[in-house]
Amino acid sequence: MISSHTRLLIIGGGIHGTTLAVSYLEQGGALDDVLIIDANERLLDNWKRQTSTIEMTHLRSTRVHHVSSNPHALKQFASRHDYGSHHFKNRFRTTLARHVQRPL
Repeated sequence: MISSHTRLLIIGGGIHGTTLAVSYLEQGGALDDVLIIDANERLLDNWKRQTSTIEMTHLRSTRVHHVSSNPHALKQFASRHDYGSHHFKNRFRTTLARHVQRPL
């Protein structure tokens, strides 16, 4: 139910709805001000169900496309946790670094 203190109403708890909520919170919005309406119990449930059907275990986007409004957040997270390209696997379970072609 929408309360009188709801400042941001988001329809859909998928990738876009989650991104909007995260952006609002990163800009100083309060969690109590946000209401996300979705047919599923948890955020991203439908996305997780659909991607598991095709055996997609990770969102495969460039490192600047993710739910944070900071385009460098994923790279910063990886740096803080000592992740390198050898940690990321492709669908053949081999490291991506092995498949990167160097320009001529």
